Amino acid sequence: MDEYLELSSSGTLPISRYHQVTLVVLRHESIIALNKYTVATSKKGSVYDAALQNCISAARCIISTLHKALGGQNINITGAQEALETCGLLWPSFTWAVWMSAFIMIYAAKEGQVPQNVATR
Repeated sequence: MDEYLELSSSGTLPISRYHQVTLVVLRHESIIALNKYTVATSKKGSVYDAALQNCISAARCIISTLHKALGGQNINITGAQEALETCGLLWPSFTWAVWMSAFIMIYAAKEGQVPQNVATR
């Protein structure tokens, strides 16, 4: 997938902004899905820490990717309409990805893996 996105950025294979965002979010959502079982069932140790760090990294990427896709700022009604036209983020999987990412960041702050102010930002 990375190769496809890199090729599309050079202009050889055009891909819409919405599809780029979707592919990036799905990639990181898959990373969370692969690691969340280990986080939920492992005793604390190196395997647990590695899985949690993978989840934290993926969660941060999901949040920042979707934030950038919306323009990275609080927008008014007119701005919201423009953002939806350029990159409609109403796909239900985006809602789930943001919820799961926020949950992971709060859990990581509780476990002392990230500073609390980073998790609540």
